[in-house]
Amino acid sequence: MTANNLQVWTSELEHALQRMPRRERLYFRPRLIKLPAWFASGYGAWTLLGVVLITDTQAGCPADVRRYVVGHELGHLCGGHQYLQYLWILAQGLLLVGAAVAPAAALLGLALICVAFVGFVHPRWNLEREFFADRIAVELYGPHAMVTSAVWMSRQLGDSHTSERQARLQQLDSYLHSCPTQITDRRVCNLSG
Repeated sequence: MTANNLQVWTSELEHALQRMPRRERLYFRPRLIKLPAWFASGYGAWTLLGVVLITDTQAGCPADVRRYVVGHELGHLCGGHQYLQYLWILAQGLLLVGAAVAPAAALLGLALICVAFVGFVHPRWNLEREFFADRIAVELYGPHAMVTSAVWMSRQLGDSHTSERQARLQQLDSYLHSCPTQITDRRVCNLSG
């Protein structure tokens, strides 16, 4: 990614932060970091401990997709989803310290790891976090651009056939139907292809 691309992404992040609904405002300024090409190839973006990470390939995506990704990742931050990550790190620290010093801390760490693990992997909770993040993206940029961008991303990632992606696309499609004045092309609602 060129420095110019990183500036475009950072500018988009700042613009999105200014547009955030008042009830969803963040109490901190997230940063955006481009992952090195050797770290992750292909398309992808993640939020880790308050930082939005994007791959080098993702940096060259179309503008609507960039907005979708920024809005979606901000949605994870607004939803407090990073707190599961903090809980995971705390639990591992307790487990390590407890194993060396205090067995009670090790048991507490193990219990927290179990809770955090279930929070991360439980399909319904994971899907709810993704729905929330997508809803924030729709609130920031409107349903049409977000549906077309989500379909574009699913095709790039090759996961359009998965039940989670289908559920997310159907949820996004429902936003189109609730805002019919913004629809310019109903063909984007064909979620199977």
